[in-house]
Amino acid sequence: MLKSSSQKNYSSFTLIEVVFAVGIILIFLGSLIAIFNVGTKNAVVSKHRLQAANLARGAVEIAREVRDTAKVRGVNWNQMDADCWLPGSLSGVINHPRNDCSGNRLGFSANPDTLTYNQVTFTRQVQIINLSGSDTKKITATVSWDDYGQSHSVTMVTYLTNY
Repeated sequence: MLKSSSQKNYSSFTLIEVVFAVGIILIFLGSLIAIFNVGTKNAVVSKHRLQAANLARGAVEIAREVRDTAKVRGVNWNQMDADCWLPGSLSGVINHPRNDCSGNRLGFSANPDTLTYNQVTFTRQVQIINLSGSDTKKITATVSWDDYGQSHSVTMVTYLTNY
């Protein structure tokens, strides 16, 4: 049979071209999955960081409430020792505000309190330091937790003055 010069010569994809195209598609899809996983992980860590920040802010607000309650009840701010703020007898329980330093204590637990939200355990530690030579206390609230095998923490610091 004679070939006419007007017939077109069609070629098909070779096996190498098909493997190469599939490889490019797999790399692209793998990259999308990796980006999605990192984004999801970052969203979860951000959510937990916000919860930790709210817990730290709550501890600072409790310190303000203790200060205000002491003022209303006539307890001298400078005569409140560390036990009035961080009573050892109430470990594990935030018990505020109650009596003055002569009886039940005002304030926080001496030990860190542990709170669980959405299967994540947050540990909150509050430190109150009297600044020498002033009528000011430094309140430091630190909340820590673990996400994806890494430790995280949020620290909030404020200074309270006896107004």
